[in-house]
Amino acid sequence: MLFTRLAVLSFAAGTFAAPIAPIAPNVEAAASQSIYEVATNRVTYEVEQLNVKLDAIILARPEQRNAAAAAIKEQVGHVLHAEADGANSMRGAKPATVLEASTLGLLPVNQLTTATMASAGKWTRIKDIVYQMGGQQKVVEMLTQMKTAGMQFSAEMNHQMPYGTQTVGKAYGDAVDRTMTTLIREYSQPPRHPSAGWL
Repeated sequence: MLFTRLAVLSFAAGTFAAPIAPIAPNVEAAASQSIYEVATNRVTYEVEQLNVKLDAIILARPEQRNAAAAAIKEQVGHVLHAEADGANSMRGAKPATVLEASTLGLLPVNQLTTATMASAGKWTRIKDIVYQMGGQQKVVEMLTQMKTAGMQFSAEMNHQMPYGTQTVGKAYGDAVDRTMTTLIREYSQPPRHPSAGWL
């Protein structure tokens, strides 16, 4: 047990720099953006915040991990809320114009997809810590919820795009489907050493 803790501490302390917090969406800039871009940027921000929390548990000392796990759980809730709000906003909005669809596909959707892919890698990196804390089932539940929310967000976006651009959100939808499915499968493997501690 002592060796395991020392190994985790050595791994965390020796290879990762302190995470940089993402920048919150600019209110003034949002005023000139379409509702689709605002919704996408908000989800991107929350996913990037989640990535910071995932990095933090890697750097945390064993006695700090319960607090780090609670922060991850809370931030997943923010991601789910942003995606649900975004899907509802897009569902009730006017269909996007060709210009709005093009703008959305050029940067915002790509940024969200990139953040999602980065998040998947971080979930894989913390797997051993999660298993040590007995948090396997909780994480599977969170990943399943994020997969569902992400797919709904992508579907609503595509539904509101003009003819010929209905797949503008497909890159994000595909990324969510692929990464969350893979992560759920990874975390569904039985732990080598069952324990308890994850909130």
